[in-house]
Amino acid sequence: MFGRSQYPHYLRNEAGKRPTSAAELADGRWLATWPESLAIVSADGAREEYDWAEFEYGRWDEETSELSLALTRRGRGEPIVLVLADGSDPSVVTMVHERIERSIVHQLVWDLPSGRVARGQVRRRRNEELFTEILSVPAHTEADRASLAQLEVELREAVGLPLKKNS
Repeated sequence: MFGRSQYPHYLRNEAGKRPTSAAELADGRWLATWPESLAIVSADGAREEYDWAEFEYGRWDEETSELSLALTRRGRGEPIVLVLADGSDPSVVTMVHERIERSIVHQLVWDLPSGRVARGQVRRRRNEELFTEILSVPAHTEADRASLAQLEVELREAVGLPLKKNS
C-alpha cells in the first residue's frame, strides 16, 4: 500500500524520523515503529507512544490480522488489540516481535513459598539502561516477599546491575 518513503507525514516521531515500519489499521489509525518505540497515530496527529520495555508480549493472529499487545504495568487493563487494514504490510509485526524480545535481556521463573509463580526480567529501556521488573501477583505471605527480594538479587547479579541498598 505505502512504501517507507510514502508513509503519511504525521507518522514522523518527535525527532522527525520516519518510522522503520508502519501499517495502516482497520480503524484508520496507523501503527508505527522505530528502534526505540512504538506509536499508534491518528490522522489528526493524536498519538499513543510506548517504549518497547512497556510490553510484556505481542501476539499476532494471522487469520484475523489482529496484533494484541499486553502492557506490563498493572492497571493498564486488557491488551491493546490492533487490527491491520486489508492490504497493510504485516512485516510490521516482525518488527514488533523483535523489539519486544530485544527489550528482554534476561528472565527467570521463580516458585514462591505460597505455591504461586513469579517471573522476573531484566529489561532494556530506549536509552539502553537496564532495569528489573517482577511480574507476579502481589505476595500474600512474608515468605513470598522475602523470596521476591531474592529473585531481584538473582536478576541483578545475572547481568551485573548493582544491588539495591535495602536488598
